[in-house]
Amino acid sequence: KGACMQEFSNKELEYLKLIEKAFSRRLARSETAKVCYWVAQNIPLSEIIRAFEIMVTKVSSLSFPYMAAIVDRWQEQKNGNGKTLMEQAAEIDERYGSEK
Repeated sequence: KGACMQEFSNKELEYLKLIEKAFSRRLARSETAKVCYWVAQNIPLSEIIRAFEIMVTKVSSLSFPYMAAIVDRWQEQKNGNGKTLMEQAAEIDERYGSEK
């Protein structure tokens, strides 16, 4: 992968490896920088992959900018307790899931 890979933390490498696997290609420098930003912001990898899955169902091609826009929008939607709308919805579903 080249000598520059040593500049990344283990967590960054894990994120990059899985996202590159999802896209079936190496990420561009700007995309790599965005992933490193997400790591620095402590955005869960599962959230990024969920955005990837949504992107796949919404557009006919793999679009990193589309996926990034989803992740960024979720972060903007976080409320005072630091949870995205998706996380809040999951909590509500869990709370009421056993009810009929």
